[in-house]
Amino acid sequence: MQSGQHEVMRGWFAHGRWALVLAFVGGAILSFVVVTRGTYGAWMMWIAVPFLMISLGYFYVVNALPVFMGETANHQSETEQQEKPREE
Repeated sequence: MQSGQHEVMRGWFAHGRWALVLAFVGGAILSFVVVTRGTYGAWMMWIAVPFLMISLGYFYVVNALPVFMGETANHQSETEQQEKPREE
């Protein structure tokens, strides 16, 4: 695998995009059930609730761990900025 391909694949997984997709789909299903007042598709709540639980739990863990570990978002960006001049 070439380094260019690795960066493209890494970019897709960055910033919890899969969790964002799961949250959007779960929210859409939930809103559909609420709008129809549970008449149509109430069984889809079996899908929507786990989607929302997984995605919101992922967002919490990803944002809470750096706080408990003592790292901030600024720390990561400073490290990346220091590495760029070394590569040139």
